Amino acid sequence: CLSRRKQIGLVIVGDGPERKALETKALQLGLAGVVFTGSVPHTEVPSWYSIMDLVVYPRIRAVINERVTPLKPLEVMALGKVCLGSNVGGLIELIHDGQTGVIFRSEDSAHLADVVMALMDDPHRIQHLGKAALEFVRKEREWSTVVERYCELYNRSIQQKRG
Repeated sequence: CLSRRKQIGLVIVGDGPERKALETKALQLGLAGVVFTGSVPHTEVPSWYSIMDLVVYPRIRAVINERVTPLKPLEVMALGKVCLGSNVGGLIELIHDGQTGVIFRSEDSAHLADVVMALMDDPHRIQHLGKAALEFVRKEREWSTVVERYCELYNRSIQQKRG
């Protein structure tokens, strides 16, 4: 993807067992513009998000990823940013393909590159998806909404128990 478009930058936030291999691969490919931040304090994460047009969550197919819904995409969506997520359980629960973000095929880097390039060629779509993502978070995932839903469920459960 980076070799196809020079003005695209890539920031990899975080640390993990694959970091050294990724840094080596980036050097081998001559991708000097790739930034590896390492671990970032939570208080600094919003400043990294602020410079990004797209935020990618390339989860692999694994039991934990199918069953656990991540919170980080919600943070990004609440900032009006566009999330791209692989078609794995927890991500497809949050990112509605073509409405609040874009879903790509898990472990398919060519498909991810095509999705990124298509979005970069359509800044109006990026803007529209970011606004829709923010609206989704405000309408469906803010604490006041979530707490209200839990209260309704608990009240309904109490009523059923009494009735």
